[in-house]
Amino acid sequence: MDPEADYALTDFIGQDVLKVIPNDSFYVEEGPIFREIAPTRYEDVYNEDAGKTLTVTGILRLKEGEESGIFDEALCIPVP
Repeated sequence: MDPEADYALTDFIGQDVLKVIPNDSFYVEEGPIFREIAPTRYEDVYNEDAGKTLTVTGILRLKEGEESGIFDEALCIPVP
C-alpha cells in the first residue's frame, strides 16, 4: 500500500492484516529446557497452521472531540 495515497476506510474491510503466532511456536523442547528456534526458521513458523490470521471486519471511531476510549473484547488500533 502506498502511504501517500488516499484510502477510504472501507478499503480495509475484509483485508488480512497480520498473523498472530503462538509463543510456543518459537521454542523447541530439549530435555528439561526450552531453546529458542533459530531466526532462519521464523518464516517456517509463520507458514505453519498454528498461527491465526487477523482480518479487518469493522472499523470503530471515537466520538468527535474524544482523544481516547476503551473498547471491550477487541483489538483496536487508533486511526487519527
